[in-house]
Amino acid sequence: MTAPAKAETIWGLYREVTKWTEWDKGIVFAALPFRLTDVEPRRGFSDVTEIPGAGVEIRFAHRLEPVREERRSRTG
Repeated sequence: MTAPAKAETIWGLYREVTKWTEWDKGIVFAALPFRLTDVEPRRGFSDVTEIPGAGVEIRFAHRLEPVREERRSRTG
């Protein structure tokens, strides 16, 4: 995803987990417990979500990278 926004603005959105569904239409709800494994303010974070009873962990890395004059949010 690319957004014409400053890293500080995007970081502010990331910090408000309960509001993720307001700006990321791909998220139905943000209720599963997850733990942060790496946090770099205004640069990104990584997290792990355990799926109860399934023995499965889902890992995500969220990074803010400059793209010309914009910042890009990459999840994967």
